Amino acid sequence: MAPCKDATRPVGQWNRGRVVCKGTVIQHWLNDRKVLDFNYTDPKRTGMSKLLTIRGGDLTGRGGQLWLQDHGQPVWYRNLRWREIPTAEQLRPSPDFKPMSIPPRGAGKRTTTNTKNVRAGTQNNDP
Repeated sequence: MAPCKDATRPVGQWNRGRVVCKGTVIQHWLNDRKVLDFNYTDPKRTGMSKLLTIRGGDLTGRGGQLWLQDHGQPVWYRNLRWREIPTAEQLRPSPDFKPMSIPPRGAGKRTTTNTKNVRAGTQNNDP
Protein backbone atom coordinates (compact mmCIF):
# COMPACT_ATOMS: atom_id res chain seq x y z
CA MET A 1 0.00 0.00 0.00
CA ALA A 2 1.35 3.41 -0.90
CA PRO A 3 1.70 6.01 1.85
CA CYS A 4 -0.77 8.90 1.85
CA LYS A 5 2.02 11.43 1.21
CA ASP A 6 5.76 11.68 0.65
CA ALA A 7 7.18 12.67 4.03
CA THR A 8 10.81 11.83 3.29
CA ARG A 9 13.63 14.24 4.02
CA PRO A 10 16.19 15.25 1.38
CA VAL A 11 19.03 12.85 0.52
CA GLY A 12 21.74 13.03 3.15
CA GLN A 13 19.35 13.69 6.05
CA TRP A 14 18.11 11.00 8.42
CA ASN A 15 14.43 10.06 8.30
CA ARG A 16 12.67 9.11 11.51
CA GLY A 17 10.15 6.30 11.32
CA ARG A 18 7.69 4.65 13.67
CA VAL A 19 5.72 1.49 12.88
CA VAL A 20 2.94 0.28 15.18
CA CYS A 21 1.20 -3.06 14.68
CA LYS A 22 -1.44 -4.39 17.04
CA GLY A 23 -4.05 -6.96 16.19
CA THR A 24 -5.09 -6.24 12.61
CA VAL A 25 -4.12 -2.53 12.65
CA ILE A 26 -0.90 -1.27 11.07
CA GLN A 27 0.25 2.36 11.34
CA HIS A 28 3.42 4.02 10.04
CA TRP A 29 4.74 7.48 10.80
CA LEU A 30 7.61 9.08 8.87
CA ASN A 31 9.21 12.20 10.29
CA ASP A 32 6.30 12.62 12.74
CA ARG A 33 3.66 12.48 9.95
CA LYS A 34 1.28 9.52 9.76
CA VAL A 35 1.67 8.09 6.25
CA LEU A 36 -0.06 4.71 6.62
CA ASP A 37 -2.97 3.65 8.81
CA PHE A 38 -5.23 0.68 8.12
CA ASN A 39 -6.94 -2.40 9.47
CA TYR A 40 -6.15 -5.21 7.04
CA THR A 41 -9.45 -6.99 7.77
CA ASP A 42 -11.47 -3.93 6.70
CA PRO A 43 -13.46 -4.80 3.55
CA LYS A 44 -12.11 -1.59 1.92
CA ARG A 45 -8.62 -3.14 2.09
CA THR A 46 -9.44 -6.59 0.68
CA GLY A 47 -7.70 -5.93 -2.64
CA MET A 48 -4.53 -4.66 -1.00
CA SER A 49 -4.44 -7.54 1.50
CA LYS A 50 -4.83 -10.00 -1.37
CA LEU A 51 -2.00 -8.30 -3.29
CA LEU A 52 0.29 -8.54 -0.24
CA THR A 53 -0.48 -12.26 0.04
CA ILE A 54 0.32 -12.80 -3.65
CA ARG A 55 3.63 -10.98 -3.14
CA GLY A 56 4.58 -13.25 -0.22
CA GLY A 57 3.24 -11.29 2.77
CA ASP A 58 1.37 -13.03 5.57
CA LEU A 59 -0.66 -10.44 7.46
CA THR A 60 -2.23 -13.08 9.70
CA GLY A 61 1.08 -14.52 10.97
CA ARG A 62 2.03 -13.78 14.56
CA GLY A 63 5.41 -14.01 16.24
CA GLY A 64 7.05 -13.36 12.89
CA GLN A 65 9.98 -11.24 11.89
CA LEU A 66 10.33 -7.58 11.05
CA TRP A 67 12.00 -7.05 7.68
CA LEU A 68 13.50 -3.78 6.52
CA GLN A 69 13.71 -3.24 2.77
CA ASP A 70 15.78 -0.96 0.59
CA HIS A 71 14.28 -0.98 -2.96
CA GLY A 72 17.76 -1.60 -4.41
CA GLN A 73 19.46 1.58 -3.19
CA PRO A 74 22.04 2.01 -0.39
CA VAL A 75 20.33 2.43 2.97
CA TRP A 76 21.43 2.85 6.59
CA TYR A 77 19.55 2.26 9.83
CA ARG A 78 20.32 3.51 13.34
CA ASN A 79 18.75 3.53 16.80
CA LEU A 80 16.25 0.72 16.16
CA ARG A 81 14.00 0.00 19.16
CA TRP A 82 11.11 -2.38 19.80
CA ARG A 83 8.51 -2.56 22.54
CA GLU A 84 5.56 -4.80 23.25
CA ILE A 85 2.24 -2.97 23.20
CA PRO A 86 0.32 -3.62 26.44
CA THR A 87 -3.02 -5.39 26.04
CA ALA A 88 -4.92 -2.42 27.48
CA GLU A 89 -3.39 0.05 25.00
CA GLN A 90 -5.90 0.67 22.20
CA LEU A 91 -4.97 1.16 18.56
CA ARG A 92 -7.69 2.20 16.12
CA PRO A 93 -7.17 3.08 12.47
CA SER A 94 -8.28 6.44 11.12
CA PRO A 95 -11.51 5.80 9.17
CA ASP A 96 -10.67 8.56 6.66
CA PHE A 97 -7.13 7.37 5.78
CA LYS A 98 -6.59 7.29 2.02
CA PRO A 99 -3.36 5.92 0.49
CA MET A 100 -1.61 7.82 -2.29
CA SER A 101 -2.67 6.74 -5.77
CA ILE A 102 -0.31 4.53 -7.75
CA PRO A 103 0.44 6.13 -11.12
CA PRO A 104 -1.33 4.33 -14.01
CA ARG A 105 1.97 3.14 -15.51
CA GLY A 106 3.01 1.50 -12.22
CA ALA A 107 -0.45 0.13 -11.48
CA GLY A 108 -0.67 -1.47 -14.92
CA LYS A 109 2.72 -3.15 -14.54
CA ARG A 110 1.84 -4.49 -11.08
CA THR A 111 -1.58 -5.70 -12.17
CA THR A 112 -0.13 -7.55 -15.18
CA THR A 113 2.67 -9.13 -13.14
CA ASN A 114 0.41 -10.13 -10.26
CA THR A 115 -2.23 -11.57 -12.59
CA LYS A 116 0.46 -13.75 -14.20
CA ASN A 117 1.67 -14.84 -10.77
CA VAL A 118 -1.82 -15.74 -9.56
CA ARG A 119 -2.37 -17.88 -12.65
CA ALA A 120 1.02 -19.54 -12.18
CA GLY A 121 0.57 -19.90 -8.41
CA THR A 122 3.81 -18.03 -7.73
CA GLN A 123 4.70 -14.97 -5.72
CA ASN A 124 6.10 -11.64 -6.89
CA ASN A 125 8.61 -10.23 -4.41
CA ASP A 126 9.60 -7.25 -6.53
CA PRO A 127 8.92 -3.82 -4.99
